[in-house]
Amino acid sequence: MKKTLRKIFEILVDKTKNKKISTLLLLWGTVYNILTFVSMVTLLVSILLLNRNANMFWVLSIIFIIVSISTYVIAILIRASAREAIPLVLYNRIDFDNYIHCLNFIKNKSGNKRLLKKNLYYLTIGEIEVLFFKGKFKDALKKIKEVDIDYINRNASYSDIQLKYYYLYFHINLFLNNIEEVNKAKTYFESTRYIFRDTSKEEVERFLKKHITIYRIFVDKKSDLKSVLSDKNPIKTRLMYLYNDLYFNALNKKLSGDLEESVRLLEILSKENEELFFVREAKKELIKLLNKDGGIVETSS
Repeated sequence: MKKTLRKIFEILVDKTKNKKISTLLLLWGTVYNILTFVSMVTLLVSILLLNRNANMFWVLSIIFIIVSISTYVIAILIRASAREAIPLVLYNRIDFDNYIHCLNFIKNKSGNKRLLKKNLYYLTIGEIEVLFFKGKFKDALKKIKEVDIDYINRNASYSDIQLKYYYLYFHINLFLNNIEEVNKAKTYFESTRYIFRDTSKEEVERFLKKHITIYRIFVDKKSDLKSVLSDKNPIKTRLMYLYNDLYFNALNKKLSGDLEESVRLLEILSKENEELFFVREAKKELIKLLNKDGGIVETSS
């Protein structure tokens, strides 16, 4: 049921116009509140019925308890599906402003201090994501250093935030050429499975191999002929397709000497959203690879 609810919310997010996303979140939250209220009322009624001696009241009480539990579970699943679908505003729509707006909206609707604290972390990591993909690496590094990673590491329920933290730490330092810090994140990826506990073994291996490939391309300046950048991951998002399949794959093809394929990938990427730093980089790389007549200039790798 959770997958179905998430899919419904993903479709709604994808179809909703920019200014209506907060309205959609408010509606989803209202449904959650109504179901929670219904759950509490039915539970109260079931308790009152239990005080009656007649068998009929006992049967009704059990029915109300089942309805109460079912309603509350559905309410929790609705909230979780909304939480998981929000990143698609960034990763599928590539809408920076609306992504931060959604995270702020959820933070402001936090029902208690514990949830508020976690939503603040989601917001902070989201702001770092936006800074990174816009190419503001120094600002992103400054902000990520302010995150209390020790607190995140101690809380098992923060595993999704933890994974994003180390992912961003790896990539931010990669483009700032802070190789020592890149190696720290790479070592962490390779040495622990804690942050992947809710992920299948196949996905974990794909994630690790992909970062090893990126490391070889960007740091060692070596092509990876068995590159896993263009894997057929069914849950791949548009942003990751542009970043991995096009940008890093184009660099990989250039290093391997396949300049025509590199140019093809860069040309596709250069038509995308210029807010993305790697789209701007793709255009610069194309200038290096193409001469005035449209031919390929031999470049040394």
